[in-house]
Amino acid sequence: MKSLIVNSVENRISIGEKRTVCEFLEKHDNIYKKVENNINQFAKIANAQKHISNDLLKDFNQLLIEIVRLKKLEIERVNQIYELMTHGR
Repeated sequence: MKSLIVNSVENRISIGEKRTVCEFLEKHDNIYKKVENNINQFAKIANAQKHISNDLLKDFNQLLIEIVRLKKLEIERVNQIYELMTHGR
């Protein structure tokens, strides 16, 4: 990834390398779609059971907080990559 960014800054990035970055970003997007699906499944189970233990709810909320943190970090990185790839254009 480091060499890709350096090449991009120096305007030496190939179309294939850009495609690789796009595939990487799509893969991450698919991972978050799976996470969203799991959240929806959790909600369906919770609605069906009409009760969730406080411990389970706390654990779930902590995981959601971590997902939000990771997504924000990912967005920052994607923005940095995008800026580097479009630098000088």
